[in-house]
This record gives sequence, structure tokens and C-alpha cells, in this order.
Amino acid sequence: MSTPPSFETHPGYAAQTPAPQPSKKSGFARRMAIRLGVLVILGGAWFAYDYATGDPTTASAGDCVHNAGTDSKPDVSVLDCKDAKADYKVIKTINGSNMDDCQGLAGLDAAYTQTSSHGDSLVLCLAKNTH
Repeated sequence: MSTPPSFETHPGYAAQTPAPQPSKKSGFARRMAIRLGVLVILGGAWFAYDYATGDPTTASAGDCVHNAGTDSKPDVSVLDCKDAKADYKVIKTINGSNMDDCQGLAGLDAAYTQTSSHGDSLVLCLAKNTH
């Protein structure tokens, strides 16, 4: 039998080692981190959109609102109080759906209940906005 050839290393040259293969675990972690990042960005965008479009659930006392709908089918949005369309000023917000809790408030002209998709309700006690 013959002897296998021998390889010599030359001075100044290091022996090459194969590059490590990426582990499957790190690929999974990277995909999960990307998905989590996308969810955070989408959640932030939804919050910003909701806030910027004047969702009534963002209203607090002193804010003004406009009802683009009717009394039976309201379409309420928060506006700047100087806006000519700002019909009402919020005088009090109440967690829940009982509009009777607004009764007795000075200047009360209307009440509006907003129910979120999560089932939480908020009552806005409203007075006419005098601009």
C-alpha cells in the first residue's frame, strides 16, 4: 500500500479552518426579532393614526369635538377648539356607559358614549363650544 501524501505548511501561512455554519437557533431568533420589531412599528403607527384622526377615546376635559354624523348615528372626532367645526367642548369624561352621570353639570348640552372594540366605554359630557 502506498502512503498518503503529506502536506506541509509554509511559514507565514496559517492553516485554514472551515467557516462556522450559522446555527439554526440564531436564524429563528433573528426572524422572531424582526417580527417583533414589525409588530411594535405597526402598533405605534396604529396609535399615532388613532390619535391623529381624533378618536373620541383620546378626548379629555377641555378638548373640543365635532359630530359629523347625526344624533342617532354620531361620527365624533376631536378637533382643535378654534376650528369652526368644533361644536362641543368636553366638560367631563366618565369611564363607563351611563350618560346620566353627566346630569347636573353646569353648561351640559349633550352626552356621547364611545365603546371601543375591546368593550370599554367612555362617556363625554359636552357643552356648546363658544370658539
